Amino acid sequence: MQANQTHTNASARARSHVHPTSHATGPVGPVQSTNPPGGPLVEHEYLFDVRLFASIRVRAASQKEALKMLSESLHCETVSLGEWSDGSQILAEVSADDDADLIEVDGVDVT
Repeated sequence: MQANQTHTNASARARSHVHPTSHATGPVGPVQSTNPPGGPLVEHEYLFDVRLFASIRVRAASQKEALKMLSESLHCETVSLGEWSDGSQILAEVSADDDADLIEVDGVDVT
């Protein structure tokens, strides 16, 4: 329970540091319009669910242990994927699925 609460607090901190118009793909705080009341809304913020592919090296005693480490460590974590053209961070919330493909062991391809 405490680990989940720690994650929730970390997510809340991450959301509080992102400007509403930063174009972040991850969690952000409430969007507040900078337009005058009753005026036209000029900018919108869109949230997309995007599937990304990543290769992650894990040091563990066994493949089973490595998969467990991935599953436990990558659960709704906020990461930076670089910057947008305006310099704001590209943020994403990532989780590992339970269908990781093993492609290499100790530097040797297994596919």
